[in-house]
Amino acid sequence: MKKAGILHKELGACISGMGHYDRLALVSCLYGIPKDAATIDLALKRGIPKMIDVLQALQEEMIIEKVMIAKEMEMNHRELYRYILETFRPQIVEMVPNEKLKEEAVRTKAFVRTGENIVFSNIIIQAGFSSE
Repeated sequence: MKKAGILHKELGACISGMGHYDRLALVSCLYGIPKDAATIDLALKRGIPKMIDVLQALQEEMIIEKVMIAKEMEMNHRELYRYILETFRPQIVEMVPNEKLKEEAVRTKAFVRTGENIVFSNIIIQAGFSSE
C-alpha cells in the first residue's frame, strides 16, 4: 500500500501518465463536465475536498509550468485567487475570461471534479518537465 502522496487510484494513474504540456482541468462540483470527457471525481460533498487541497496535493506530485484561471475568480473566490498568486510565479499564471477557460478545458487530458462549491473556481494546470 502506498503510504504518502496521492492515494486516489485514478488520479495517481493520470498524473503518472502525463507528459510535458499535458493539462488537467480542476473543476468545482458546479461545473458542467462534457458527457464524454475523461473525469476523475473526487467530490464527496459540497465543500469537500476544497480546490486548494486538491491543488496542494497535485503540486507535491507533479511539475506545474502553467496555471490558467478565470479573471472572474478574483471577485468570486478571493481565497483561492490569493493562494494561486502567492504560490505560483506570476509569469506562469494566466488569467483569461471564463468562456476562454471553458474552451480550453475541453482540450485537457481529464477533468478532476472537486467538492468546491464557489463559481469561477476552476483551474487548468499544465505539466512541466524535469531534466534531472
